[in-house]
Amino acid sequence: MIEGYWTNDVPLGFGEDAAMALALKHRGIVSSNNLSDVKDLGELDEIPILTFSMIMSFCLELNLMSEGEIEVVWRKILNTTNQKLPTQTFKEYYNELFKRDCQALLKGYDFKKQYYSSKK
Repeated sequence: MIEGYWTNDVPLGFGEDAAMALALKHRGIVSSNNLSDVKDLGELDEIPILTFSMIMSFCLELNLMSEGEIEVVWRKILNTTNQKLPTQTFKEYYNELFKRDCQALLKGYDFKKQYYSSKK
């Protein structure tokens, strides 16, 4: 993967490479915001991908964090790091992009079901 054999001569970074290899071997899920590295391979091998934005959305839906708490984290990331997020506010992401991202990236993986089953 780091040589680009599986991604049209575009090498993956070492972290993305390791995550994708483990997900392939164990039919797992990959958590990454670096969609340019993992999205194509995830689609090719039906590997579910979970982004930070999606994790925050699930935190809201599972009542693990309030919308206000998530907005604070969202602003801190945008204002104090070089990380990019898909929208300027969490509310905007949740209302406009979350469902689309789940359909496009999770490949039918039911994150909430897995969360609840892990709590038993």
